[in-house]
Amino acid sequence: MINENAAVDNRMPWRFLLALFFGQIANVMTIVVPMMLLLTFKFMEITPDSVKENFGMTAGFSTIAVIILSPVLASIADKTRNKFGRRRTWILAGGFLGGLMLIAVNFATKVWMVVVLWCLVQVLYSVVANSIFALVPEQIPEARRGIVSGAMGVFAPASVMLGMTIMMSMADAALLIKWAIVAGIGFVAAMLVCILVKEKPLVEKVEDNKNTSVFTQIIKFYPSPRKYPSFTWGFITRFLQFLATSNMTFSTIYLIEKFHMTESEVTAKMGVLAMAGNVCFAVASIGSGWLSDKLQKQKIFVIAAAVGVGVGPLVLVFASSFTEVLISNLISGIAGGVYLSVDMALITRILPNKEDFAKDASIMNIASSLPNSITGFVAPPLIAAGGFPLFYAIFSCFAFLSALAVLPIPEMKKRESLPMNEIKC
Repeated sequence: MINENAAVDNRMPWRFLLALFFGQIANVMTIVVPMMLLLTFKFMEITPDSVKENFGMTAGFSTIAVIILSPVLASIADKTRNKFGRRRTWILAGGFLGGLMLIAVNFATKVWMVVVLWCLVQVLYSVVANSIFALVPEQIPEARRGIVSGAMGVFAPASVMLGMTIMMSMADAALLIKWAIVAGIGFVAAMLVCILVKEKPLVEKVEDNKNTSVFTQIIKFYPSPRKYPSFTWGFITRFLQFLATSNMTFSTIYLIEKFHMTESEVTAKMGVLAMAGNVCFAVASIGSGWLSDKLQKQKIFVIAAAVGVGVGPLVLVFASSFTEVLISNLISGIAGGVYLSVDMALITRILPNKEDFAKDASIMNIASSLPNSITGFVAPPLIAAGGFPLFYAIFSCFAFLSALAVLPIPEMKKRESLPMNEIKC
């Protein structure tokens, strides 16, 4: 066991927040921008007649790779011991190797090459993401984690906006340059995280030997649904919510097929959608998080967000112009911000045991990762059977179901708010 206790520092962790901003660039922008644009362009280059199928297959297999390999690499990272720091070591290594794999995707000439390389990209950047996430409880006192979590929710869309702005400014550039720019920015951001973060020394403690069989450990891995029903309902709610929003990974293909856009045109339009949606996301996230704490309510925000996430894609079912696509995107952005403003607070509240926090949190992360894999595999046949209207209509239903799944979870208990004069900055 690792003892990382330190004196609580109630000052605003500005240096750490800046590190988190660069961290989100290193692990969000490097994945989202290629998913929104570059992968589609790559498949248009090597397999123009089966872009949807190959994009979906790649997204599906890469998510499976992350689900299987990410926990293994995270466990290895936890056991890393060197003077540079276990988190910084993996942030830097993941950023460097992930960048190399991003550039390598450009030179792939076969679909299987793209699939393998993109799986490596996803796995390597998941190591970066896990290491950055682990820094929060290791370096930030519990009283400050709410502020830090809220900041991370704003930094993620900000990093996407940055990436899309860069892509818009170089819409006519060669695809290789675009891959290289994303990879380079990701690596520089990872280096800046390592410069800004100062890891605390680790002190080893001797653990008691637990002669528990592998079978028993597997059985106990998932908290008992009968003993902890809220955990399972929380998992289902999160899974359905992220499944509903995963339809957005096909936005680029939708614009190309629906409005017959060129590569330059779709880059510009996706940039507009990303910026508009992410601004709405950030504003809604900050406002809803504050209001949730003020009202001491969480479920009503999840329900409202679920309705919004469901309505957004329904607009696309009847869309005949880009204006309607933009309206759909704004609705989804607001709803997504409302949901994520309370998602982390709700999930951490229903985790069964503090001793198993990391393990149970990793299970909840499966609920947000698995939908991308499912969507990647089921979207192409759905679109082939009924076009994008059928695809968006079905995924809207998942959002409405998530509003029902949250109902059995007890609401948060009333507590007194912290007086403003006790909050130090």
